[in-house]
Parts: sequence; C-alpha cells; structure tokens
Amino acid sequence: MPNRFTSILIVVKLYKKQLKSEQLRVQELRESLPSVKAVDYGKIRVSCGNSRSEYIEKILDRISVLEAHCNELMQKVFEIEDLIANSMESLTPLEQAMITDRYLHGWSWKKIAREYHYSEGEPYYIVNKAIKKMSEK
Repeated sequence: MPNRFTSILIVVKLYKKQLKSEQLRVQELRESLPSVKAVDYGKIRVSCGNSRSEYIEKILDRISVLEAHCNELMQKVFEIEDLIANSMESLTPLEQAMITDRYLHGWSWKKIAREYHYSEGEPYYIVNKAIKKMSEK
C-alpha cells in the first residue's frame, strides 16, 4: 500500500506528463493557425463568409483554455515540488538523488540501478526506505 509521499510523488509525475502533453497541443494549435499573408483580391473570388476568422477564433480560444490549464498544472507542480523538497531535507544525498531521478525525472528502476552502480533491487529498497523516512518527518 503506497504511503502519502509515494502518492504525492506519483501525482507530480502525472501532472508533469499531462503538462507536457498540453504544451505540445498548444504548440500544434499555434502551428495550425493560418499565417497572415497579403492577398490580391482582384485575382480571386471573395465570399462574404467569416468561416476563416471563426476558425481562427476557435483555435485561439482553445489555446487560451489550454494555456490557462497549463498554468494551473504548473502551479500545482511547483507546490508539490516545494513540499517534496522540504521533506527531503532529512535524506542523504543519495536518497534525494534517487527519489528525484525516479519520480521527478521518470527514470526506471533499472536505469537508476545502472547509473548508481547497484543491483536492480537495491534502488527500490533505498527509495522506499527514504520515503518512509520522509513520511515520519
């Protein structure tokens, strides 16, 4: 059963993943906006519709909603990271680094073991022991 800090670490990881996804969507929407170009209306037939401006307005509205949500997510991530940082003060530098790599950078247990020169199960044990220590604080 995950304790409070494990849940918090998982939530921040999910928020960051969602934030990246929404930032990518904003970028895609911006790139889909038709560029403003000078048009020689003497050579083309012009209709009296607003479909292009309505389309652009819908995209801009969607971008605005996504950016507002991104800002909310970033604020939540910052708050959670501050809580985590305060709780990690009692940990050793190794424990801090492994927790950061696992939950904030998204590294796999295998990668952590390889980077820190441990067997595959040891980082899991070290991190879980550190999380228990954080929970007691």
